[in-house]
Amino acid sequence: MVRGEMAAGAYRTRHDHPLEAFYRGLSGEVIMDIEDQRFRLGAGDVAWTDVGTSHAFRHDGQAPFRWLETQTPQFPAHHVTRNYAEWEKLRTDR
Repeated sequence: MVRGEMAAGAYRTRHDHPLEAFYRGLSGEVIMDIEDQRFRLGAGDVAWTDVGTSHAFRHDGQAPFRWLETQTPQFPAHHVTRNYAEWEKLRTDR
């Protein structure tokens, strides 16, 4: 379990993991993209991503967004995140 905080104007680019993650908003709001759908996640809201599900976060509010995140199984020692921006750069650098 992780407690996260995202400052106003912060973002996390599209990525995925080799695990499931459950998110519960505690305070503030964030825009969360899951695959090809967009959601506004706020206090009391929940979201879930499956193994390999692409997701991203963008904070466009004023107050910090705080959340609890539960992951299962535990993150592996290596290759915990596949960042899509890095993959796109490799594809276009050919």
